[in-house]
Amino acid sequence: MFDYIWRRCKVPIAAPEQAAVSSHSGLPSSVLQSVLENFPDGFVFLDNDWMIRYANANAAKLLHKTLAELLNRSACDVLPQIQESEFATTITAAKAANKPVTFEAYYLNLNATFKCNCWPVEGGMAVLFCDTTQNRKT
Repeated sequence: MFDYIWRRCKVPIAAPEQAAVSSHSGLPSSVLQSVLENFPDGFVFLDNDWMIRYANANAAKLLHKTLAELLNRSACDVLPQIQESEFATTITAAKAANKPVTFEAYYLNLNATFKCNCWPVEGGMAVLFCDTTQNRKT
């Protein structure tokens, strides 16, 4: 799955089974994969059809899902009511404008507020998010 993200995002990084070092970053692709997997926040890659093509373990934890429930599934199927939410509206607008966006929104089904950092990439959107519910209660 890791190499799929890099191919879709057009990031000049070799797939793990190819060259060990990227000519662009100088980092082994395994290090970059480790970075994604160890973000303290959730990270997902949504393709242009809103299919979840990548999710790290923290994304699954924050969304109360398993990775198997998320990967290669429509975000609209996995997260009921997302189509009619501020998440969909804001992410769709950012993709259309080809501009990164940061926003905070409440998701009723999880009774949680998330801060999202989203940026368009070729083939979809990268979304980094964290639960800010406790911050909003204080």
